[in-house]
Amino acid sequence: MIRSEVDIVGLQDIQSRVTQLGLRAKDLRRPNASVAQSVVLANRLRLDAGVDVNGVPLRSQRSKQLGLTPLGGGSGLFGRSLKGDAAADGPEIYSTFIGAGVAYRGDTIVPKRKKYLTIPARAKGGEFAGQENRSVRVLANRRGDRAAHYSRKSTFVLRRAGGKLMIVQKQTGGALRVLFFLVKKARYPKNEWAGFSNDDQDKAMAVYEKHLDTFSDQGAH
Repeated sequence: MIRSEVDIVGLQDIQSRVTQLGLRAKDLRRPNASVAQSVVLANRLRLDAGVDVNGVPLRSQRSKQLGLTPLGGGSGLFGRSLKGDAAADGPEIYSTFIGAGVAYRGDTIVPKRKKYLTIPARAKGGEFAGQENRSVRVLANRRGDRAAHYSRKSTFVLRRAGGKLMIVQKQTGGALRVLFFLVKKARYPKNEWAGFSNDDQDKAMAVYEKHLDTFSDQGAH
């Protein structure tokens, strides 16, 4: 889970001006909520564009191989998990997805219940012959299913030269489909995929200025 608070330049000055107008701190709650909601939307749009909060392309080799948008885009698991709140001292956004922090920090993942992690095999178009045994055709895996989706009766573990393990599935005609590689740990690529950009800051200030103008007009009557 990640949580990010907007560091709006001049927010304390805005709060001071609200006090001078005879208003209370909670009167900032509405603009706080507006800013939080707009930043959540901005983050989802950035996910759709495949860039992080700084406009840098998100790193995900697996997504690139499959031709997918990294982290599933704005409507994916990461994008849907983003929420916005009007905190007492300013707006904030957070994610309800348990893996959000792993992707944000770039943590190393290790299996909790099993001995190995199952990493989906690379997606390569067409068929190609195995280098060690050219009589065996190896098919590309494009499905992206989890290991649990496959029957143990149709799969087996194969040890490659060098000791690398992989789960393969025997196909009609003797071809093998490489499904997963078995590894003891894997490092998730670090992506600052959620937060407040400079553009978000500028838009936030515009929201506060608009509300302050409204407060001032109310105080003048």
